[in-house]
Amino acid sequence: MKVFIFLTILIFFLLSCDNSYMIDDFYGTYVPIGYKNTLDSIELKPQEIYHRKVYNKTGKKVLDMNGKWVLKSDNEVQFYSFFLNLDRDVSQFPELLKDTSGGVSTIFQSKDKTIQFCIGYYPDSNCYKRIK
Repeated sequence: MKVFIFLTILIFFLLSCDNSYMIDDFYGTYVPIGYKNTLDSIELKPQEIYHRKVYNKTGKKVLDMNGKWVLKSDNEVQFYSFFLNLDRDVSQFPELLKDTSGGVSTIFQSKDKTIQFCIGYYPDSNCYKRIK
């Protein structure tokens, strides 16, 4: 009986921690979690294109761009021509918006049945969640 319970818990744990996805799982719109200075959306589209809109804290659109994203592994995505939005005040520092030449690689994970990724310098910082 103990073996059965152990195996049941082990199987449940292994299935619930699966972070491998099909390419279609990535498509959708992602927004930052807990940002106060900017509103942001990243829409991942087929053909490895993303569409990005960033608004300042008053709601004025300050960035509208397209870029490229590539699935590097089951859950790793590389963004090219990426604005690294760390929720800085782009109204006060508009020069930050000009820096879209870099890229970022990130790991997608499921948390509370929602796909998320983080782009910050520290673990679990500057995270985005899929809303549709």
